[in-house]
Amino acid sequence: MTAMEIRAALLSKGILLIDIAKKCNASKSMVSNVVAGRRKSERIQMEIATTLGKGMEIWEVKAS
Repeated sequence: MTAMEIRAALLSKGILLIDIAKKCNASKSMVSNVVAGRRKSERIQMEIATTLGKGMEIWEVKAS
C-alpha cells in the first residue's frame, strides 16, 4: 500500500496517526515518517497493519 492508501484506510476507520502514536508510545511525526517510508519501525508497522486488519505485506515495496 502507498502512504496515501494507508492514511486513507486509517481515516476510514476513524483512526488518526496520533492514535497509533499513543498506542506505540511514539511521536506522531515518527508514525508519519514510518507511513511515508522515511523511517522503519516494526512495532509501528505491526500496529498499523493490525489496526487495518492486514498483514505486514502492506509495507512491501512493489516493483514497477
